[in-house]
Amino acid sequence: MSGHNLLFPANLATEKPGSYQHRLEVLENIFSLIPAMSDLDTEAVTANDCYGRIEEILAGLLSTYNITLDIGTTPEGKHAYHEKLISKFAEASTPAALRQPLGSGPIQGVLGDCKTFRNDYKNYMAGTETQAGLWPSLVAAVGGLPLVIKAVKVACHNASVMDKILIPLKQ
Repeated sequence: MSGHNLLFPANLATEKPGSYQHRLEVLENIFSLIPAMSDLDTEAVTANDCYGRIEEILAGLLSTYNITLDIGTTPEGKHAYHEKLISKFAEASTPAALRQPLGSGPIQGVLGDCKTFRNDYKNYMAGTETQAGLWPSLVAAVGGLPLVIKAVKVACHNASVMDKILIPLKQ
């Protein structure tokens, strides 16, 4: 098991660190730690990290096809960015390689649940949401993340980007 940290099981000694494939492996390994977590705060931090990594990959997939998001520059634009990022995959103009795994079926609802969790988590961290208020969206996000990870992986394969380096986009 050389090269593995048992507390963080991703093998970081890959041929292409920073590639979509590597990022997906890290994401899957981080997500695999959630069931062993015993408290809401740690589980929420980890789920938030997973969803942030997913959004980064989603934005990278759109950029692969030169698809941009018009989000404006207002403070509300930040939330508009996240909503538009998700909904872009359902648009007819989005290539089928991305639209089929990420824009159709239950995946749009699950991505919406994850975005709701992320907003609730930010409110929880700001002290405007309680643990009881955070819990339902955390459960929905953690329950949906396996479907999201699988769909993102399919989209990455469809787009032939698994071995390409993902360069995070600025929001």
